[in-house]
Amino acid sequence: MIEIFISPENLGLVWNADDWLMLRQNYRIVGNLIGSLSKYPRQNSFNGLPLCLQPEEVSLLKEKNLAKLVSCPLLSSRPPDSLFDAFEKEEKVFNEAQREQYILKKKSDVKKSYNFIVEGKSKKRRIDSDTVDETNFVDEEVNKIQTAISSSYLSCVSVADPWIKDDEKLEPDWTYPNCEREKLKYNVFKDLWEKKYYITSGTKFGGDFLCYSGDPAKFHAEFIVLCVENQETLSAKDIVTLGRIGTSTKKTFAFATELGGSIVYQSLQWMDSK
Repeated sequence: MIEIFISPENLGLVWNADDWLMLRQNYRIVGNLIGSLSKYPRQNSFNGLPLCLQPEEVSLLKEKNLAKLVSCPLLSSRPPDSLFDAFEKEEKVFNEAQREQYILKKKSDVKKSYNFIVEGKSKKRRIDSDTVDETNFVDEEVNKIQTAISSSYLSCVSVADPWIKDDEKLEPDWTYPNCEREKLKYNVFKDLWEKKYYITSGTKFGGDFLCYSGDPAKFHAEFIVLCVENQETLSAKDIVTLGRIGTSTKKTFAFATELGGSIVYQSLQWMDSK
């Protein structure tokens, strides 16, 4: 089952790449990738694991029994010395395996490009192509590469903590939703999810959620949804502002309210004066 780690800050995090893919493909749970990519750490256009879930997503997965929530208090404290030793040992094994694979790949590349390399060096008068032995030449080229390889160029980046044991995982005290506003947002989120929408946060457009008919990587959002409590009032200025946001972003702005145990939606659209 998918594991969602609840951090001390009460964030739901998914660290496993297979779980991330399953959530998106099978359950239409998008979340937000917040990690740095190991190959491109100095940019924020594309992020990697962990996946940070909205609290509504966490509660939905828990209610539908699609995931289990876990916490690990040991992650908040300094690892024991034995764990440091285990990490260094595993890193050495990984680096050596990477080194061997790298050398095998380079040896194959040199063999494929043998004639081209020899011809180039012959033109520069560095070697005599008539006296070159292919086997010795390949070995010499690989040895040059091998001596240039440093373990500092190799790194092992785990997508999850490989040393956490099952008996160290505890069930967290997850209480969301715990107020009327949060209950309304969760009920609206669940209703939209059950209507087969993909749902992301809509705060950047002045709403609570953005609704997509397909994966957000392929589709634009159709609706901006704002959750409005039963007795809540909106000023004319707020309504005009939200209507303009919907029109300028080519989306339909919708208000969601819970009435009699059901979620009711009202859309906001401009009327043509002609």
